[in-house]
Amino acid sequence: MSVATHASPLARDSLRAMVECWTARNGLPRRFQPGESLDFYAVQAWLQRRGYALGAVKGRFAILSPGKNRHGLSWRQVIELVDELRVAEGLEPYRV
Repeated sequence: MSVATHASPLARDSLRAMVECWTARNGLPRRFQPGESLDFYAVQAWLQRRGYALGAVKGRFAILSPGKNRHGLSWRQVIELVDELRVAEGLEPYRV
């Protein structure tokens, strides 16, 4: 059973007010497709559909693409590139 179904009207109104306050301050939550993940294999598949190859050796990453290869990247750098590609496609970036 959900807590909200047993909450008093006052508690529901208070929760609604907190959500409205947060939304006013931060905007609406970002939306991602079901199954989207920052898991290595999910990112690898996502990049592969766009013509990139992602590999890993000893905790460092390499992205191979037709125009430019990048080696010795941290995971943060990989996600920064993914975010650039996502924004270029009109999608939400993973990191803010």
